[in-house]
Amino acid sequence: MAGRILREDVERVRLANDLVTVASERVALKRSGRRFVARCPFHDEKTPSFSINPELGRYYCFGCQASGDVIQFVADLDGLDFVSAVEVLAQRGGVELHYENESAADRSRRRMKPRLTECLAAAVQYHHELLLRSPDATAARSYLTSRGFGKDVAAKFRIGWASPEWDACCRHLRRLGFRDEEVRGCGVGLESSRGNLIDQLRGRVIFPIFDPQGQPVALAGRVLEAGTDQPKYKNSPETDLYKKSRTLYGLNWARADVVSMGEVVVVEGYTDVIGFHQAGAVGTVATCGTALGEDHLRLIKQYTPRVVLAFDADAAGEMATERVFDMTARLGLDVWVATMPPGRDPADVAAEGPEAVAAVLERRRPLLEFKLDRELARAELGSAAGEARALDAAARVIAMHPDTGVRYAAARGLTRRLRDVDEALVGRRVEEFRREIEAQARETSGHRAGPANEQQRVRMTRIEGQALAMLMQQPEEFLAEAPDVAASWFSSEAAVEVATALLDAVAARPETGRAPIRVESLPDDLAPILARLAVVDLEGIDDPATAAREAARSLRRNWVDRTIADLQRAMDRAEADGDLETVRRLDSELVPFIERRQALGGP
Repeated sequence: MAGRILREDVERVRLANDLVTVASERVALKRSGRRFVARCPFHDEKTPSFSINPELGRYYCFGCQASGDVIQFVADLDGLDFVSAVEVLAQRGGVELHYENESAADRSRRRMKPRLTECLAAAVQYHHELLLRSPDATAARSYLTSRGFGKDVAAKFRIGWASPEWDACCRHLRRLGFRDEEVRGCGVGLESSRGNLIDQLRGRVIFPIFDPQGQPVALAGRVLEAGTDQPKYKNSPETDLYKKSRTLYGLNWARADVVSMGEVVVVEGYTDVIGFHQAGAVGTVATCGTALGEDHLRLIKQYTPRVVLAFDADAAGEMATERVFDMTARLGLDVWVATMPPGRDPADVAAEGPEAVAAVLERRRPLLEFKLDRELARAELGSAAGEARALDAAARVIAMHPDTGVRYAAARGLTRRLRDVDEALVGRRVEEFRREIEAQARETSGHRAGPANEQQRVRMTRIEGQALAMLMQQPEEFLAEAPDVAASWFSSEAAVEVATALLDAVAARPETGRAPIRVESLPDDLAPILARLAVVDLEGIDDPATAAREAARSLRRNWVDRTIADLQRAMDRAEADGDLETVRRLDSELVPFIERRQALGGP
């Protein structure tokens, strides 16, 4: 899609979709004073820490720090990017979107997408009805029954059957009023060598593929007869609806359980997913005929950081597992490996029942351990040169893990497996590789403030936090009692920045009306602090006017104290340097602040 959504359209989408209404469709909200609270949908918890301020249209979780507006809520909950979330809410709220620098072709393609989805949904229904009722689907029904998939399973996963006829589905979609370009555009039809529109998938069991929201995006078909010249599985081609490198089969059914359980299980095939779901492993997904890639992992990370790989117990499955290591290390995912029994794939294990699946998943081990075993298995440990090469290969693997404690433990374990290598050498090689990895990361992403610096930056005193929360949520009430409040009254860098942004926002509002401050108008880098201030509970303040006066008096007094201390330190330095002129100037500046401090009273 060329261009960004126009800013004014994004604002219209926010206004058309009330956060409380949207959130109430996904979580059980309960009113608490002026706020709404719930158990957080983004992490597992027993007591509610998720809070919504309806006036500001913002949410914040005091447990996991998730925060944002209605667009961010939908994006985070459904694993969407910003544009997709806006588009979903625009459709919900009846808002027509416009895009910057959008070409006529882009506009036509965007407007066609809903029709492509409708066309594909009709194809899914058609194939499913064929599976249930068509005489030529007898073999398909027998195949599914042999895998333990009855009518209820076929209905849940919308499994279907594609007739062996050349154009049965295309003819059906035409009868429903879909144009040829729509049938081709959704991936169901293709043009034959004679120029006729024919079905992409024929004579196959159909496994529809859905996006995380449950909308169909593609079809996968499995042949029934072994030994044919056709590939066992065939997917519909990539379209405006479907990008296989960014799609996970089963995520639409699994996502709620993935979030609540805090982990996802990744298998290789469609029947593996269905089998695991039937056996109780409902947080299971699979790629769509392609290797697990970085885009897949980024999609997974939107739901959970913990991944369990349950690939086939063959050489290809082990190689696929090993290939994931570098990507997961870069993304900071916590990855485990559940090894299938020899000669069996996940669907075979699932056929044995929930106990068998649970046993396999319980026998998981860290991907780091799996990768180290593979590296050492390839090494020639019978010679000094072989051990040296093994040391370097294994140390580089260990160095990729982001956790210092895990690296230390893995290094000690490696020492016990290499005969002539001491622990100090292993630790040294690991940290040398770690420094290389961190240097490369800095070159790639630039120098950024570390977590410690960020935590230092957001510190503020209790009274500063309360004053800023009042200034954000009840600006008129606060400023009525503290009309001369200034950003300089606040002590920390973060508090000064937030106060400046809030005071500027208040000043920029129209004089008529008392609309709340729009958080979207404030600087993005202050979002984490602002999100929390937006939902701080002010209900416990019995007398807001008195509280505002007291907060203002305390802030003003602290500011005066800091200013006096700064001037006195500067005078001491000037006096030590013999700069009497500066001493006299600073002394004259100090007098009014001392007088002001005496007038303020207090300790």
